[in-house]
Amino acid sequence: MNTSEIIQGICVDTANTTVLIEGQTYFLFPNGPNYFYVSVFPDSKAHKGCYQSRCFQIIKKIKEEWPAEPKGPCLVSDYDKEKVYKAQLVWRKPGYRGTELKEYFIRLKVEYPEQKLKINLVDSCYFYDQYENGQFEGFRGCFPLHWFGEMEEVLDTYNQEFSEKEQIVVTERVINGYEQLSLFD
Repeated sequence: MNTSEIIQGICVDTANTTVLIEGQTYFLFPNGPNYFYVSVFPDSKAHKGCYQSRCFQIIKKIKEEWPAEPKGPCLVSDYDKEKVYKAQLVWRKPGYRGTELKEYFIRLKVEYPEQKLKINLVDSCYFYDQYENGQFEGFRGCFPLHWFGEMEEVLDTYNQEFSEKEQIVVTERVINGYEQLSLFD
């Protein structure tokens, strides 16, 4: 478990700046013993600046626990890069809180396509909200493959239906050993 501390404090002294508002509650991130990075969001990278700790009255300290990253292989060759998979996102870094832990459609990212290997070495994947009629929709990003679980292949019914219809048309055209040329179908 990763544990990080989030501190909230009320501004009691604006330190002669127009950035801080007296009486406003801020998220505070320590920067040494006497300074805080100050933010209106619980993200240290979205801070408004660095101010002396005397400008704030600490009102709340929250210990946030984050589960440990699942262990997984760095590179896998068990999957086919040409296929589409459905998988459950089971973990993400704390910075990706906005990405829901739910089922997504994934397309594998092959790491070494320039090498003529018989296997595809994969360590990450692109993931999407939807996959219909051979098209991905709702691109969400690229995450390591071991952050996903319960991976299963998605059968592309659109391509299967198209292949069946195509086969019927071909058999109708082949009559008595010759095939009729058709330019417009």
